[in-house]
Amino acid sequence: MNKSGERQNFSGTDDDSGRLTAKQLSAIFALAKAKGWSNKDVRDFAQEMFGKMPDFLTKREASAMIQHFKGVGNEASGTD
Repeated sequence: MNKSGERQNFSGTDDDSGRLTAKQLSAIFALAKAKGWSNKDVRDFAQEMFGKMPDFLTKREASAMIQHFKGVGNEASGTD
């Protein structure tokens, strides 16, 4: 713990390597759904990109997925 009583994180920057928030998880599935992806597509994508299910992504990984979905055009689909 540090001086302010918070747990120190030695595996990355302050907050980025902690587990994703519920809001991030919801955003991932909502954005993917808006792009026509199924929940299975999202799970498969997370597994392929990060080697884990979406529920276990770090905050940084979740942010990367969110940015991906925000940047993907309508022509993209998780079912190539």
